[in-house]
Amino acid sequence: MLIFSYVLTVIAGLILHTVITCPILYFLITRKNPMFIVRGMMQAIVTAFGTASGGAALPMSMQCMEDNCHIDRRISRFVLPLGSTINMDGNALYEAVAVIFIAQLNNVDLSFAEVLTVSVTATVASIGLGSVPAGLVSILLILNTVGLPIKDVSLLLTVDWLL
Repeated sequence: MLIFSYVLTVIAGLILHTVITCPILYFLITRKNPMFIVRGMMQAIVTAFGTASGGAALPMSMQCMEDNCHIDRRISRFVLPLGSTINMDGNALYEAVAVIFIAQLNNVDLSFAEVLTVSVTATVASIGLGSVPAGLVSILLILNTVGLPIKDVSLLLTVDWLL
């Protein structure tokens, strides 16, 4: 039952981030409707979900940005590969929730400073280790940073494919 609540927490966090945070940030920065980009990128979004890989969807993303969203080719060819490597916010969210889940599993109460350390370390690790599959290597690093046992990481393997 605990693993189900973990999966639900990660999925809810990713949905909230995708549906609320990202569109609001886009609107605040550009003062444009985010639905234009979503509609223009729909084929790339479906490709990314189907392949479970942002890298595999990169050519489709470039095509959608250039053809549907009318973004200059030079900009899309520079920004999209860079963004797909550096902008790993979903991965950071997943890693932070995984570490907090393992802490709760071991009845360890994390202080605010430790939660902040987990969040910052997950963000930095997701940028630096973005190409590492499953993010389990960075979860091990974060667990060591806050002094949590690494023995429970194997539990995450059972649901990692889903997330």
